[in-house]
Amino acid sequence: MDAIIEEVCGNASGCVELEPLQCRLRETLSGKRFLLVLDDVWNEDQEKWDKLNIKLTCGGKGSIIIVTARSEKVAWITGTVPTFHLACLSNEECLSSFKRRAFRGRAEHPNLVAIGKEIVKKCGGVPLAAKALGRMMRFKSEEKEWLYV
Repeated sequence: MDAIIEEVCGNASGCVELEPLQCRLRETLSGKRFLLVLDDVWNEDQEKWDKLNIKLTCGGKGSIIIVTARSEKVAWITGTVPTFHLACLSNEECLSSFKRRAFRGRAEHPNLVAIGKEIVKKCGGVPLAAKALGRMMRFKSEEKEWLYV
C-alpha cells in the first residue's frame, strides 16, 4: 500500500500512520480514471486484498487494476474477471529472444548458437529467463564461458 501511495501522491510526507496515507490516496484518486498494474503479486491474504480494493473504489468510471501473479490462488482472490493464463514461449521463440540479446552488435558464432540452444532449453519457455540469460551472455565470447552456463 505504501508503494502505491508513494507513486500516486509523490512523497509520503513522512507519514507513518496508514490511515492518513490512505486518505491522501483516496483524495488524489477520487473521481479520476486510472490504470494500476500490480505486477508479480504473491500475497494470498484475502482480507488485505479486500482492504486495498475498497481504498481504490474511489476512482472514476473506467479505472482498471491489472494484477499479474504466478499463484492461481492470488488470481482467484484478486480476480473479478476470468483469469488469463499466459502460455510459455516455444523453443524457437525463446532462442530468438535469447539471440537478440546475446549477439546484439556482433556476429552469431555457430558454436555459440549451438550452445545457446542448449541454454534456452533450460528456460522452460519463460521469456524473462531467456532475456536475462541472453543479456548475461552478451559479454561472454569464449565457448568455455557459454558451456559453463
